[in-house]
Amino acid sequence: MQRIDHSLPWSTLGTERTLSVFRFGEGGRKAYIQASLHADELPGMRTAWELKKRLTQLEEQGLLNGVIELVPVANPIGLGQLLQGNHQGRFEYGSGKNFNRDFTELSEPVAERLAGKLGDDAHANVKLIRQAMVDVLDQLPPAGSELAGMQRVLLSHACTADIVLDLHCDTDASLHMYALPQHWPQWRSLSAHLGVSVGLLAEDSGGSSFDEACSLPWLRLAKQFADAQIPLACMSTTLELGGQTNTGKADAEAYAEGILAFLAEHGLISGEWPQPAFEACEGMPFEGTEMIYAPHAGVLTFLRPAGAWVEPGEPLFEVIDPLNDRATTVCAGTAGVLFAIEKLRYAQPGYWMAKVAGRTPLRTGRLLSD
Repeated sequence: MQRIDHSLPWSTLGTERTLSVFRFGEGGRKAYIQASLHADELPGMRTAWELKKRLTQLEEQGLLNGVIELVPVANPIGLGQLLQGNHQGRFEYGSGKNFNRDFTELSEPVAERLAGKLGDDAHANVKLIRQAMVDVLDQLPPAGSELAGMQRVLLSHACTADIVLDLHCDTDASLHMYALPQHWPQWRSLSAHLGVSVGLLAEDSGGSSFDEACSLPWLRLAKQFADAQIPLACMSTTLELGGQTNTGKADAEAYAEGILAFLAEHGLISGEWPQPAFEACEGMPFEGTEMIYAPHAGVLTFLRPAGAWVEPGEPLFEVIDPLNDRATTVCAGTAGVLFAIEKLRYAQPGYWMAKVAGRTPLRTGRLLSD
């Protein structure tokens, strides 16, 4: 195991933050796994600890067939953002920016560098594109903030990987994942190893989140250079490991073993690995996700658990206003998987209370919520 420590720029005077990457194995193929980019989403960090122990064992046994890089704490900035006992790990205090938005878009500068250089050799094209991505990031002007520096380090490690797993969670949720629809056939196995409830698929959900900053450039380059052989060489997903309180040992161990079994299927690990314990879930268009809001303020009572299949008109939650004796039942508007519900139990204007993934597109434009 090799430990690589990156000092982040622009820390407060007298302080310094470090981003640590743990590299296991060697070879031409690579997987990259990071946890808790939203720093108050800790199931991924707990799972990363199990992965770190198992990868150490596998490396000692000579069973790694490629490089696996692991970042257990992908956001040391947000990890320290505590306000009166409440963790605020989704947005940076200073700028208000979401930690998982606005990663550098690589396809345009890479296309400028490689115009006229890509041909019929897919393997050679992949090498050229990955080197161009590294060069683009290396030659950017110095980072103007600690956040920009952190994002740049993360992307520089991930952009050369064949497989990228960005471990998140939702508030109170079943396991779910986000990916390009073109990659869904390969991701179905991971969903079956982990018991994922639904895959949310989109070519571009808006916001330049980390997973799409890794995978989407390949799709854009393939379209721009249609005469060249450019495979979608980076399979990247945001994997939501349930809800924020799902940090139990048994779950973390199971998630780690499922991830390792998936990597073994892709040739990065040798040895005997179990078959998936679950059925692969359905992949649905991210455009089909219904965001459900409360019609007025009040205390919430949820009537269906995260992970349940619901039908149109099925009651999801009640909103109770005890001052005006108003109790409203809110129902699903589409059939699908109720994959996330709000952790807080007080409804406020403009905040989603539940998310249902359905088969029928309902939305266009930017699909991500902040």
